[in-house]
Amino acid sequence: MTLNPSSAAPPPYQPPTQAKLPSRRSQRWMLLTPLLALIVLAGLMGAIIWYLTAAEESQREQALRNDVDSTQRSIREKLERNEGELTAFASIPDHALHTVAPTICPDLFLQKS
Repeated sequence: MTLNPSSAAPPPYQPPTQAKLPSRRSQRWMLLTPLLALIVLAGLMGAIIWYLTAAEESQREQALRNDVDSTQRSIREKLERNEGELTAFASIPDHALHTVAPTICPDLFLQKS
């Protein structure tokens, strides 16, 4: 077996040729691209913060509306209950008030000594 000397030897060293430098226009773009990316990133972050703030404010307003509605409902129920009691109390004849009222509201009919 004989080896072919041309296939076993590495190719002779050739120094790299000088690469073509980028044009001024492409150099400007290479400098502006990271700046533009930062500006876009800052804009996106600002938009996200604005959206989250608006969503939180909306959620707070909805919670306040729910609280007001439940408080109004509670007050309305108490007033209706009191109205029913007053209506029942008003339907008692006058002659019966002197016997029934002291048992219903003893504080109103304290006897003077």
